[in-house]
Amino acid sequence: PLCELPHVPKIGFQLVLEEQFDHLSWYGRGEHNSYIDKRESAYIGEYSGTVEEQFFPYIKPQAQGNKLDCRWFGVYTQRGVGVLFAGKPTMNASAYHYTDGQIEHTAHAHELKRNNFTTVNIDFAQCGIGTDSIGPETPDKFKLFLTKSTEFSFTMTPYNRQTTSPADRYRRMF
Repeated sequence: PLCELPHVPKIGFQLVLEEQFDHLSWYGRGEHNSYIDKRESAYIGEYSGTVEEQFFPYIKPQAQGNKLDCRWFGVYTQRGVGVLFAGKPTMNASAYHYTDGQIEHTAHAHELKRNNFTTVNIDFAQCGIGTDSIGPETPDKFKLFLTKSTEFSFTMTPYNRQTTSPADRYRRMF
C-alpha cells in the first residue's frame, strides 16, 4: 500500500434535502455513473434527469450515481427551485433517496426502503469501484489514501431554473 492508513471510499460533504428536490442537472461526465477507474465512456457535457433515474437496482445495493469532473451540479424541484453546487475547479456529485447506512447494510436491492428525502453528495474524490465482486481488487492507483492534507472547495447557492439556467448561474459565480 501507499501508506500505513487504510484507504477510504470518499472525501466530501453530504447533506439531506426534502424529497421534492428530486431533479438533477450537471455539467460533468455523464450521462451514466462515472468513477476514476470507469470514466472512458462518460463524456463531459450538460446532462439532466431525476434522482430516481440515477439508481440502478444492483443485486447487492451499493453507492452509485457518481458524476465525475463536475463543474456544477444542481438539485431542484419539479418547479425548478433548487440548489446549485459549483466545484473549484471540479467535484464529484451524486444524489439518491437512501442513506449510506441503508445501502451498506441491506442485502438485496428489493429490500431497500425509499426515504422521503434526498441525500446529496458533493465529493472531492472517490476511490475507484474496481471489479472486486467478480474479479481482482481495485488497483492502488484508483484507491483513495489519506497521505497528506487535502483542501476542497465548492460553492452552494440557491437558484431557479425558470429564471436562470444553471450554466448561466455558474458563469456568474466565477
